[in-house]
Amino acid sequence: MHKLLFDLTSPAQYVSGGWFNSSGSWKHPQRTLESYVLIVGVQGNAYIKVSAQNYTVCSGDALILPPNIQHSGYQESHDVSYLWFHFTAKVNANNSNNSIILPMFIHSHSHSRLLQLGVQLLHIEQAKYSNTLSVNYQLSSILLEIAEQYHYSSTIKQQDHPRKIYEIQEWIRINAKQPLTLSQVAEHFHYNKNYLCKIFKKETGHTVQNHITSCKLEIVKQALLTKNTPIKQLTKMINFSDEKYLMRVFRQYEGVTLSKFKNAYCRVHYNKS
Repeated sequence: MHKLLFDLTSPAQYVSGGWFNSSGSWKHPQRTLESYVLIVGVQGNAYIKVSAQNYTVCSGDALILPPNIQHSGYQESHDVSYLWFHFTAKVNANNSNNSIILPMFIHSHSHSRLLQLGVQLLHIEQAKYSNTLSVNYQLSSILLEIAEQYHYSSTIKQQDHPRKIYEIQEWIRINAKQPLTLSQVAEHFHYNKNYLCKIFKKETGHTVQNHITSCKLEIVKQALLTKNTPIKQLTKMINFSDEKYLMRVFRQYEGVTLSKFKNAYCRVHYNKS
């Protein structure tokens, strides 16, 4: 996997950004830019070729395109949506406490966090904050989040017990729209319920049920950030019992109401080409 090493002694420099939405068929144009480009997938598949490497950027993916390297679409996409950010950053030749390692491509294990940081950045730019450093520090926060997620996934795959826990977490995440229970998770992985609870809590610091709920709320947050989805549909989407229960649990976990979360960062630059 190609990796990038940035020196964040000073923040990365934000150039521009937006929220791209295509309607129907679309193919990324051929470009060579002087800045880095960060793409965060929201919906659909964006097929992007960087030099000789083909990437498929879907929801939950982040791709960083280096400067002065040609990139283009290698096949047509349909109804695709993604956040994009152009930026410059200081490259560090040696790994140090002030540098971060970023993969060119990563599938995020907490996509709503990336989306939220990205939407906040677009809001800050459009809101014209008085301190122009705000966009640079917000962009650096996104890069740090990607670096942290990459470090977490790389570290946990090298360990035995935590690796199994990671597999359980991922299985719960991709099945979060289903009415999951502790018993179903334990049965799928051939664990005794009590033993699963014990090792899961030991390795993660929270319960299986907490993780199930968190994954369901990830789906809700992504929908709130990217779509105008009614609360009734959100409730049905994650198999919650009723709307009031969803509102109560969301506020308990996130510290804000559904409407406040959705409206917190509403100034966003959209583009279609």
